[in-house]
Amino acid sequence: MTKRKITVTHNGQTFTRVTARNYSHIVLFQRDIEAARRALVPTSGWLEQWARDHAFFREEAARGRQQYTSEATFAEYQRKAAQTVEEYAQERGAEWIRNFENSVAKGYYSKQYVHSWCGRLDLAQKQYNDALKSGYINVEIVAL
Repeated sequence: MTKRKITVTHNGQTFTRVTARNYSHIVLFQRDIEAARRALVPTSGWLEQWARDHAFFREEAARGRQQYTSEATFAEYQRKAAQTVEEYAQERGAEWIRNFENSVAKGYYSKQYVHSWCGRLDLAQKQYNDALKSGYINVEIVAL
């Protein structure tokens, strides 16, 4: 089948796809900045995972550098192993905040993204509902 390029411009953004299929609708969404901000608060599950991660770094540092571990990676293991679990958790939390701030600065939460390309309106409506259930905001169905 011959492929063609589909281009959709909506609210100043352009979405493209090269395909042999026929589409009638596109489902767009925006990421929720407030939900992302709330997720920056570490839960007990994350704290437990970070404690397991820290234990891994301690074990690897104690074992010594393995042939498959680069010098830089092993140095990082040693640096993390020298920290307490609390220091490691604080570092990871600060890393989360830096990543979030970088994402905001890049416009990650102000753009719309393609959730799905659909060939029928009923499929677009199903994808619309799925996007809402996933916690996305400003979900729209755009006819092509």
